[in-house]
Amino acid sequence: MTEENEIKDIIAKEMQDAHLFASMQGIDLSNNVTNLVKEWILITYDLPNTVEGNKARFAFLKQAPKIGAVMHTRSVYLMPNTKESQLASLELTKHGDVEIWISEVEDVAKQTRLTEFYDKAMDNQLTLIEKRLNRIKSLQDEEKFGMATRMINKTSDLLNSSLFAITQRGSKTLYTKLTGLQTRLLELSRVGETVEKAENNAVQPTLPM
Repeated sequence: MTEENEIKDIIAKEMQDAHLFASMQGIDLSNNVTNLVKEWILITYDLPNTVEGNKARFAFLKQAPKIGAVMHTRSVYLMPNTKESQLASLELTKHGDVEIWISEVEDVAKQTRLTEFYDKAMDNQLTLIEKRLNRIKSLQDEEKFGMATRMINKTSDLLNSSLFAITQRGSKTLYTKLTGLQTRLLELSRVGETVEKAENNAVQPTLPM
């Protein structure tokens, strides 16, 4: 199986998982309403400026975005509260003095501010992925297929990281943008697959008569 085929299978699987997660969370993808988030997970960390502390901080900062945790202030991250998010956030406690809190916001104005803040952060992530897809397309147009394939692999990882956060968030706007990017990535991977097949056919040895 080629790298492009593997990517295609992974993306198809992740898109199925996205629909499953959405269904489990009660997300109505036919509804344009974006609900406000009332309950949040707050993640705080206090790590010393030592070699071990710096290693723990690096591990925390690398893992946090993968589960949808967004920096609110310097040492406070937040994410929508769901059972799945709670389990994911516990992984961060492995990286030193990290504490997890659940906060219920009653004030609608505060709900709105926090939800808009979080959605903006998620949208920024998707915009960065969109720019990567544009770059992949440019590389393919320039017939730099090796570089394009490497970018496809990394971009697939970034999309998969966003998948969990956005399906837990429950925003149709973000979900629709995410699946659109997944579809576009799949199309770009098929271009690479077609080129690889053509190159393989071109180098087939001619059997002697």
